[in-house]
Amino acid sequence: MKKSIILFLIFLCVSFSIFKLKSAFATDNIYTQGIYKVSNFGKSKNHIYTIENIQSQDNVYVTILDENLNVIEGVRLLPKSPKIDTIPVKDNFKVVIVGKGEVKIFPKD
Repeated sequence: MKKSIILFLIFLCVSFSIFKLKSAFATDNIYTQGIYKVSNFGKSKNHIYTIENIQSQDNVYVTILDENLNVIEGVRLLPKSPKIDTIPVKDNFKVVIVGKGEVKIFPKD
């Protein structure tokens, strides 16, 4: 009985080390199609954010809207695009992402 318990515990430890669990609250700053507030992307000292398409196949369109829903900036990101800096934006601006790709957005400091 002792051997089976010890064997089970060893198997359990090995399985947890092989399949590393990812926290449900971990944020990778990766966003898909949708509408987001700039405040969702974290605080930026200079109000400039860096965006890039991390997908290898699909284009993504990123549009930044001000509080009156006027288009401030629009960018088409090709697959595996280089990092692009946005113009300075306020926390109450909105970002619209359209396309099948995934966009990584993070504050530029």
